[in-house]
Amino acid sequence: MKRAIFPLSADPIHNGHLYDIETVANLGVFDEIYVAISLEGLKQYMFDLGMRVELAKRAIAPLHLENVKVEGFSGSLRNYALERDSRFIIRGARNHDDFEYEKALADYNLQFGLKTFIIPSTPEMDNVSSRYIKGMVAVNDFVDKLVHPSAKQALEEKIWGRTLIGVTGNMGCGKTTFCKKMVDYLLAHGVEAAHIDLDRVIHSMFDKSDLLYENLREKLTQAFGPDCFQGDDFNRKKMAGITFGEGRELLNSIVNQPAMVALEREVSRHRGIVLLDAAYIVEYKMLPMVNYNMILLKCEQEERKRRVLGRDNFHLEEIEARFSYQLPQEKISEEIKAAQVNVAYGTLIEVDNSNSLSEQELTKIAEKIQGL
Repeated sequence: MKRAIFPLSADPIHNGHLYDIETVANLGVFDEIYVAISLEGLKQYMFDLGMRVELAKRAIAPLHLENVKVEGFSGSLRNYALERDSRFIIRGARNHDDFEYEKALADYNLQFGLKTFIIPSTPEMDNVSSRYIKGMVAVNDFVDKLVHPSAKQALEEKIWGRTLIGVTGNMGCGKTTFCKKMVDYLLAHGVEAAHIDLDRVIHSMFDKSDLLYENLREKLTQAFGPDCFQGDDFNRKKMAGITFGEGRELLNSIVNQPAMVALEREVSRHRGIVLLDAAYIVEYKMLPMVNYNMILLKCEQEERKRRVLGRDNFHLEEIEARFSYQLPQEKISEEIKAAQVNVAYGTLIEVDNSNSLSEQELTKIAEKIQGL
């Protein structure tokens, strides 16, 4: 049986590592590949060995690689390989310096009968390292394109003491009211918590004092005409028509990047459990940002209509038109679950919010949230 060892510090494992592991596993050369995570090293590790092993297992799970095993080890790599009856070591290299370093190690290990295979990095990951990723999280950047959601969540909790949870549901399902109640409940029970309303975050970009304002105004005026603004103020009625109409995709392409800047800026202000309230979190593919941890609020359509009629200055026809642009709540649930299965991670808490939630119901939801 041919066995190979792929040694890592994995603090934490990232997508560059996963590329190397999947590449080797799919070659069909080795019967078993051990992703070996070292206890010791010159590096100052952020996560202990048990956590690094667990994060590696979670990240590798969606790849469905039956010939890959993950375990920790102590001592020299050479001894570990020989104990595992392996004569092959796999290493990844991102650049010339990495190759030179790995060649020196390969020459050393060869005298013990250990052959080394070096996997070149992809161009997208040439400069990405665990240290680089930790640095990005330290300045409140989202790193969902670089690591598995379990690693992103672990980094955010370790560095900032922050757990992000998405809250979604169709118009009139009571997202804002629910978030306020949930935050009040958690705070009253000694748990740090905060609520971010994505609509308010986006609206803040259209305040003239915001640094994003001038560039946004210029692009929106070019795309949709000068009446997007009334003086210095954003014409919310016109833009609401675009949001629920044919110009939606163009609007999103303009607003998406500055909205991300504004959201990261707002998230950076909070610690503890942070509820991100966003109606289109599924449609706008924002699940990775909240690490696939979601609360879906459900409510009967007639009750939703009643709430919106009592809250907003809309005619019934306008409300029904806006409802028609939103995914049915069962479809939202299906898409969240499918996305979670795809990454083998995440939690979905479904809440019937048709009536006011009791203290007992809030307690059950809070327990689930704190268990994430």
